[in-house]
Amino acid sequence: MKIAVVMTGGTIGKRYNPKTGMVECQGNQLDKLLDGIYQEHLTLTGIDVFAKDSLTFDDRDRAKIAEAVEQAQAGHDGVLVLHGTDTLQHTSDAVAQMIPNPTCPIVFTGAMVPLACAGSDGVQNIAQSLVSFGMLGAGVHCVFHNRTFPAGHFRKCKETMTFIPK
Repeated sequence: MKIAVVMTGGTIGKRYNPKTGMVECQGNQLDKLLDGIYQEHLTLTGIDVFAKDSLTFDDRDRAKIAEAVEQAQAGHDGVLVLHGTDTLQHTSDAVAQMIPNPTCPIVFTGAMVPLACAGSDGVQNIAQSLVSFGMLGAGVHCVFHNRTFPAGHFRKCKETMTFIPK
């Protein structure tokens, strides 16, 4: 199975910066992430769109993500989009509108805790997303904390730190 992995930034890609004492997006972390995934029967192609906090995304950023996803469909069995959780719902909805007839599953996921931190949910969400490509049909989806949602049918719940049905 061939999966394109599109990195857009967000908590999943944040790292601790000892100079500022902050956890922040620090450039391309995608290669390091992909190197740590066992890949028998799986080919992962990294596409680094940008490394930004999703709260700063605007319509141009979402269009750039949609363009990368649309191009990545060619030659891949699925597209995994790593995205910040604060606006994951908004971007997945926008991508579903911009790509009304996808040719493969497009899965959005992220993390509530950065991969670089103890207790991160990022590895779990990525692994579950990769498994989901064998089960989902073409369309835009969110896979997060053992659940799968179609675009437009979920929202972030800050109280429970996960996504829930709308």
